[in-house]
Amino acid sequence: MKILGESLFEGGLVLPTYSRPNLLEECLKSIYSAENSSQIAKIIVLQLGDLKVEKLVRRFNDDQTFIIPIKRTNTPPLFNMNYNWWVGASFGFEILGLPWLLSLEEESVIKGNAFNFVLEMHEKYESDRKFRGVNLSTKLVDESFRGTYSLLRYGFMGSGATILSKDWQKLKRYRVKKRLQHYPWDVFTEAYWKTGFRATPNLSMVMNFGWIGGTHTDGIQSENQQMNQISFQTSDSLNDFRLKNLDNGWINGSRIYDSYEDYIFNIRFALWLTLDNKVGKPIYKRLVHYFFN
Repeated sequence: MKILGESLFEGGLVLPTYSRPNLLEECLKSIYSAENSSQIAKIIVLQLGDLKVEKLVRRFNDDQTFIIPIKRTNTPPLFNMNYNWWVGASFGFEILGLPWLLSLEEESVIKGNAFNFVLEMHEKYESDRKFRGVNLSTKLVDESFRGTYSLLRYGFMGSGATILSKDWQKLKRYRVKKRLQHYPWDVFTEAYWKTGFRATPNLSMVMNFGWIGGTHTDGIQSENQQMNQISFQTSDSLNDFRLKNLDNGWINGSRIYDSYEDYIFNIRFALWLTLDNKVGKPIYKRLVHYFFN
């Protein structure tokens, strides 16, 4: 049976949209102008209610775009964010049959070479069973880092990270969906992602401008966010990326991937599956704090 989209795209991205047309416009411009954009299926989950957002999304509609309208009433923001992303990912994996999907947020902007990097990393590491995808963000700032990347034991970044189809199927077996009402998507699945590695560019390829304009905060950036922005604004090579493990990334708890540590993080993941309940969660948090950071 032929699956819609199979062999037409190298991969896809899921972009849930809400009510920030000014930020969303910059996000869409960066997506559709990036190199190799035509190889990427754009799945836009359009939460209805903001006419400016609806008009903007339809302006960018093309043959590589799939718009999924969603109507939410009387549901909390966390539910909306998780389930809108879940709807888009389900469409990408189950209907289009895509091998991987990039998670992006409407207030984020990607570099022109972001798809080049994602495509190259997935082609290079897709056969490695410990490959968990790509993260696009870092705080490293040095022009000598152009065209280089690191392999990190890293969590899943809500904006600018990929998930592979095989990992999607595995997480479904662990009944991820039923837990999404209580956890942000990236936080919930962190224990699983750290059982392997993520490829991360040493100059950032995504910038979340929601942290600058006051969407998430009062507009005051942390030092990490400032470094991320400077890294994002530093020019980069367009392709042919080479491995150069420079740093542990820009989030606490990430580290250069070492396969000898796999068994430790597999134990952590097993403990998380066992203790993810009201009684066991405090125990799990203490174990992680003392033994698995």
